[in-house]
Amino acid sequence: MDIFSKIAAGEIPSYKCAETDEFYAFLDINPLVKGHTLCIPRREVDYIFDMDDDEIARFQVFAKHVAQAIKAVIPCVKVGEAVLGLEVPHAHIHLVPMQSEGDMRFGKPKAEVSQEEMQSVAAQILEQFRNEQIRLMHIEKTYTRTETVIRNLLEGLFRNKHDGKGKPKITTDHMVNMYYLPIIAMINRCYSEPEYEKKALKFIEDHIGIVWDTYFE
Repeated sequence: MDIFSKIAAGEIPSYKCAETDEFYAFLDINPLVKGHTLCIPRREVDYIFDMDDDEIARFQVFAKHVAQAIKAVIPCVKVGEAVLGLEVPHAHIHLVPMQSEGDMRFGKPKAEVSQEEMQSVAAQILEQFRNEQIRLMHIEKTYTRTETVIRNLLEGLFRNKHDGKGKPKITTDHMVNMYYLPIIAMINRCYSEPEYEKKALKFIEDHIGIVWDTYFE
């Protein structure tokens, strides 16, 4: 087990910034600047481009969410990303809060950050990361619940309005897709307000009759 795997497993102490079942993030103990963070896969893989397509995509999404948490904690213009990987044989992404491109120069002297500052920054980044994960989970649940309600509503309208004399030209899936995207756009903007979901469903009820004849012979 390499040193990064031991860190992810909790066998070596670290300043944890984020974690999922697949990935782990922690502050670099020799940072370029305050907030310099390393993201790693829990699975031992030396070269990042040896990861399969789906895994590396999830890894980049994880790094994105960590970078967003870093930017919320550390004042910076952008969070830079770099992949080197020669010192430790374990794939990792450097996330560096930048005021200028010079902040990404790995040959420059390392920043001096006290243990107390490291602990505080890591705790703040972790809190931001967890809050964002909770928000994303809430949105996903809202999407799933809304799609189920929309589907049930449309299927009910199909049963009530289609008396068997005509043949549907379109499936329930098509109808769901037709209404789902604009409705979700509304919910995505105001996911925390249940009233928007109710308005979206009312929209379907009010407008389904307008297009009904178009989709049935």
